[in-house]
Amino acid sequence: MAFSGRPGRPQLRPGRWAGWVLAALLGLFPTAGAAADFAKIGPQATVADIIGQRPSTGLAVLKLQFAENRNGEAHALRIGIGADFVVIDDGTLRTILDCRLRRRIVADASRKTFANGSLYALVDFFSRETLNRLYQRNLVRRATGSTASLGSPFWSQSELHLVAAEDEQVPIDRNTGSDGVTHVVVGKEEVASFAPSDETLSPVEAAGLSHVLLIYTSLHPAIVKAIIESGRLPRTFSYAISRSGRRGEDSWTLTKAERITANYPLPADYKPDVDITTPSVRTVLPRVLDAIAHRNAPRPLAAYREDIARAHNAKQGVQTYLIGTEALLQYGEAAFACGAPDPCKTREALAAVWNGDTSVAPLRQASEAEARGDLKTALSLRLSVSRHGLSDAYVLDDLIGNTYAEMGDFESALKYLPLAVEGNPFVASFYKDLGDVFLGDYNSFDAWILYDLARALPGGETAPVIDSVTENEKALAKAYPQFF
Repeated sequence: MAFSGRPGRPQLRPGRWAGWVLAALLGLFPTAGAAADFAKIGPQATVADIIGQRPSTGLAVLKLQFAENRNGEAHALRIGIGADFVVIDDGTLRTILDCRLRRRIVADASRKTFANGSLYALVDFFSRETLNRLYQRNLVRRATGSTASLGSPFWSQSELHLVAAEDEQVPIDRNTGSDGVTHVVVGKEEVASFAPSDETLSPVEAAGLSHVLLIYTSLHPAIVKAIIESGRLPRTFSYAISRSGRRGEDSWTLTKAERITANYPLPADYKPDVDITTPSVRTVLPRVLDAIAHRNAPRPLAAYREDIARAHNAKQGVQTYLIGTEALLQYGEAAFACGAPDPCKTREALAAVWNGDTSVAPLRQASEAEARGDLKTALSLRLSVSRHGLSDAYVLDDLIGNTYAEMGDFESALKYLPLAVEGNPFVASFYKDLGDVFLGDYNSFDAWILYDLARALPGGETAPVIDSVTENEKALAKAYPQFF
């Protein structure tokens, strides 16, 4: 099952990481930091792996049942709120928001499978799409002098579950009647109402309910805050939904609440289902999953150094360049940390040789063209390199794929970058490059699948460039703590 859920696809193209070969030669790789064990919690992880990473038995859970009316259609929702997770059963689908492991798991009872995605991917989508909507509103404002045609930003804020610091602060009025029902009005329109029950919430339960309402409904964040601040379970709530300018309504009515002791809600016999629908990526997933499952060691640094020396002695300049680039991607600065008792070709020594080698000239000139922003020339030069006799030609595929991505040609990039992963599925940087294409093409969810698979590889969590993903996650958690 593809990773599914209510959010759609992001609509904002982020900037791409550029000039990586030049940065490598200049010694600009970032320092890797500690990360979670993605071999045990990543998209490919089994139920046993996941529950082994967290408390999983004898858990205190607030169990709720709601009757939902979703645009005239009745749904029975079952919700569990634990100390560090919430679970929502909606038909055959079970969604687990695991704040301890930062995962969003969607289990399908009809297939006994589950898709295990990143909670960061979901929040990244919310953030990017919010910025995209702001960008669109600003374009319309500059062009017409008004955003009245777009309606109130209240609706996009409700749909995307957050209000950015630079977004418009919509006036929201509330009044509570003698019956205890609070009515929420924006402009002259009632957009929501809610009424508390007699059931009080502990701080942990209130935090869990906030996660449910923020992520699983289209309640505006300010309304969620008001419900939670009451300190009690809502007896009922309803809210208006705006899609393509048309109004709908969703209402929830509490039918049961009890506190129980339960186990982690991921059935032991369910199997992980890792899927990316892009055909060129889907075809390499079996090789990726096999590399992770068997925990085969990546190509040793000593082997890279031997191969570099062998190619250098044979005057195979392009081969030396590609192996050296791959070693940098796999091991960073350690690849050329030479000296007794571990002699090797230093980066400076190899660069001096490459500068005088006409066979390497297209690759060297491509990096120079890329550095000055001439991507068309860089692409042409990289495509001109002969692959005859090259054992690491897939590194060239990564170079070409990244160049296409820099040019915004994601379709062509997705033809080349999977070939790099196929060539050596132990180089986490290849996954990062591929994930960045999905991120640039509006797809946070598939991007994070690849980022997480990269970190599930042996040594993947400390690979060069992967640290930038971890830093991005830290920034998301700091900016939007309400989702974690």
